[in-house]
Amino acid sequence: MKHVSVSDGSQAIIGNVTGPAHEIARKKPMRSRPVLSDARRPPTIVGKPHRAPAPSQAKRMKANHPRNTGPMLSSPRCGAKTRSGKPCKSPAVRGKRRCRMHGGAPGSGAPRGNQNALKHGMYTREALEERRAVQDLIRQSRMLLEQIK
Repeated sequence: MKHVSVSDGSQAIIGNVTGPAHEIARKKPMRSRPVLSDARRPPTIVGKPHRAPAPSQAKRMKANHPRNTGPMLSSPRCGAKTRSGKPCKSPAVRGKRRCRMHGGAPGSGAPRGNQNALKHGMYTREALEERRAVQDLIRQSRMLLEQIK
């Protein structure tokens, strides 16, 4: 039994196809490739043949070609915690500590000294220094009271 099925722009194999008649007659294409039972005659390809690229276009790198991967491998890594819980291994963006996907992209992140993020100022540098100075005064006054007694 011969069976040929060709769609536009495709190739077909012409030869003796083995298999049950109901598989050949059905409208859906067969999932597995047809088996050629006539081994004496090679299959004939019908349709547009695929062209291999010209040798000048297909420049392949040889297996023993020296690759300069040192700078890439020694670049700093992102290290952000991923959804799997492991650190990100992507290279960090130049001048930043994170990769392009974790905040190193241009324009991402808040500017330095962002006043929009200031809620109450309780932890600003000036407030912390003032509290330390007050605590130091309280400590000195307690020591003075202990000496007087």
